Amino acid sequence: MWRVVDASLNRAAEGLRVAEEVLRFCGCAEGFSALKRLRHRLRQIFAPVRSQLLAARDTLSDPGRATSTQQEFQRKDISAVFAANIIRAQEALRVLEETAKVHSPDMAREIESIRFEVYRIEKEWGGRLRGRVVLQNARLYIVCSRGGDEAVRIAAAVAGVADIFQLRLKDVGGREYLRVARGCREALSGSGTLFVVNDRPDVALLSGADGVHLGAQDIPPDEARKMFSGIVGATVHNSDDLKSALQAGVDYIGVGAFYPTKTKKDARVQGSALAEMMNGVDVVWFAIGGVTEERLEELVEMGVERVAVGEAICGAG
Repeated sequence: MWRVVDASLNRAAEGLRVAEEVLRFCGCAEGFSALKRLRHRLRQIFAPVRSQLLAARDTLSDPGRATSTQQEFQRKDISAVFAANIIRAQEALRVLEETAKVHSPDMAREIESIRFEVYRIEKEWGGRLRGRVVLQNARLYIVCSRGGDEAVRIAAAVAGVADIFQLRLKDVGGREYLRVARGCREALSGSGTLFVVNDRPDVALLSGADGVHLGAQDIPPDEARKMFSGIVGATVHNSDDLKSALQAGVDYIGVGAFYPTKTKKDARVQGSALAEMMNGVDVVWFAIGGVTEERLEELVEMGVERVAVGEAICGAG
């Protein structure tokens, strides 16, 4: 039995470590820290029997060494690496839990709690991982407020050019919003451009969007995550908004208004004061509000690295 435990413990710890490193270097610090704690906790559980595990180890005669599938050496992208290893860890934890029942029900229960925590982390971060990777290098975020087939045409035109495309429809029913969102999703598919839906986590979920963007009066981010596993963004206009967004653990922030904007005519224009407010903030953020090509140099001088553009592109025909 010790050989089973030794092999499964190594498998679980290795799977957790790979998943941990993926989150670590893909801008998912919270998930990285959570997995690291679980891995150390798992090792501590079995520390008292480490000598028995080493004595039972016999890798040369292990039939598992020569057993593999072609899929084991193929990973589509970094998200697939995370998925394969988090599942590997879950399966190994189940084996450890079952074998522990023979000698220590208390140990089995502790391993069970780790297993369920890994399930939670998979749900929380698995869907956000690709979005987080794109966000780290994103520079251009397009916000499209045009409805119907025009939005789909614009999505197709910027696919692979914009890093992120947001569909922002106001005063439309859920049925129409979903129809247009699905059209945009199809137009952007395979291009590398993230697709984000404004306001509606339900539409984001049903359309297969990569993310949802929430305003101050929308569903709180923690509630949205209960139904939607993609990235979640928020808009901030002042320090109070910023504090709330950071506490909610959003994946990115839209900050504005930097300039007068047709999209929100009553928005308070604050310009460089907003850039100063965001100085030192680790979360990815985009300057929003009246951003045009002519203003890019001025924005760079303020310290802005990423911009969200609306009418300057979507209204250009």
